[in-house]
Amino acid sequence: MARPTAPRPYQTEKTKAWTDEEMNAILDSIAGEAEQGSIHALRDYAVTLFYLYSGLRRNEVFGLRGNDIELQDDGLIVRYKRKGGKQQRREVAQADVREALLTYLKKSKRLSVLHTNDSIWTRHDRAGGPGEPLTSRSYANNLKKYAAKAGMRRVNIHQTRHTYARIIFEDSGDLLETQSALDHESQATTRVYVQTVAVKRDKHSGRIAGRIRRRKVESPNQSG
Repeated sequence: MARPTAPRPYQTEKTKAWTDEEMNAILDSIAGEAEQGSIHALRDYAVTLFYLYSGLRRNEVFGLRGNDIELQDDGLIVRYKRKGGKQQRREVAQADVREALLTYLKKSKRLSVLHTNDSIWTRHDRAGGPGEPLTSRSYANNLKKYAAKAGMRRVNIHQTRHTYARIIFEDSGDLLETQSALDHESQATTRVYVQTVAVKRDKHSGRIAGRIRRRKVESPNQSG
């Protein structure tokens, strides 16, 4: 008889979500290079914030064109084609992602791209000049370098989306809200995400603690 299938691990490297500490360590690593004037790092910082604040998929982020961005006073609205081909507009009401995008575009002298059909993210030559559209592979390679400087290994792009899902579900505890945030058609897909990356919050140990009779446990004397 065939052996039963082994249970799915809590988190594999592929499905891993970053902890808050890991997320901030990576952002700090990118920001450190950006503060030294690197256009590549300025761009990558903005891309990473787009990922973390919106939870968009790889092709949705790298498919963004200038006219897909609507600037707001405190954030922006992103227009993208979600999985399945449906057009979607998503608000990201955070000033720092707006600032990061504008800082990158100003530094690379591409601010005018916001009103065109050109790609938002491009590669840059050694002099900082814009080139071909940035590919997810190039960004992924850069992300691994930033993560390595932050002391992290086996980092991949999709972990940004898992991190987004983790934070939303841990804070809301609402599967439907998390499903909507991730643009999932099926709640079953969202449930897999939640079971894989979210930490189930403790709602019950306080009840147990109220029934445990406390007694002080003395440490045994050590001889010698």
